[in-house]
Amino acid sequence: MKIIINKFLVLENIQDSLENIKASYKLYKTRPKYHLISAEKTLKYVDHVKFVKKNPYRKWFIIKLNKESIGTVYFTPENSIGYYILDRYIKYTKVIFLKLLADIKPLPKKLSVNQKNFTINISPRNKKYENIINDVGGKIIQKTFIFNN
Repeated sequence: MKIIINKFLVLENIQDSLENIKASYKLYKTRPKYHLISAEKTLKYVDHVKFVKKNPYRKWFIIKLNKESIGTVYFTPENSIGYYILDRYIKYTKVIFLKLLADIKPLPKKLSVNQKNFTINISPRNKKYENIINDVGGKIIQKTFIFNN
């Protein structure tokens, strides 16, 4: 599946090519700490390839600007969205979200499994994403905590 945002921005299925898998790994390794929630920087490429081939997400795209890989976005079966874009391209986030939310619909609500609408988790340190999410109609519904042993 491919989603065309405009003549410069295209979203391609990550699993469609080894080039996309490699690019997604490179992007993963460049993520600043304020983007990380559950990911670990120690992930090796071979483990990344295995993860991608498991097809863990409902839809998973690499974001390309003029054929350069600049970010990734995925949708889970629980109607959660994962999003990352290089900081220098954050200005494209709003148009990307508006197109995705228009083209991809959430799965029907299942009690104790998913919301009826899409949700997104972001790091509490990521104020840029928070502002953009508010701009495209996102509303805060919960706070998440982790217990360290």
